[in-house]
Amino acid sequence: MMATPEIGSHDFRAILSVRDLVPDLLGSRDSFRAIQAYYAVVEKLGRLFPSIAKWSEAETTNCSRYVAVLIDQRLQRNFACAAQVHGI
Repeated sequence: MMATPEIGSHDFRAILSVRDLVPDLLGSRDSFRAIQAYYAVVEKLGRLFPSIAKWSEAETTNCSRYVAVLIDQRLQRNFACAAQVHGI
């Protein structure tokens, strides 16, 4: 389980890089594309339009947290699968 006191928008890419270290045993390698695209658009909008920068920061923080949860779920599934294999 990933634990940190505070995950922020600046953590998105670092958290996403963990994905490549954790194989997805269900075969869904493209499950992160939509959130990556959304993050990129919202981040760019926040830089282009200072009036929505606060909203953009909140949204990209949510993206970081969402990706962390997805990776944690993937890790948990992998641990459960490994436990089943060792139990055979």
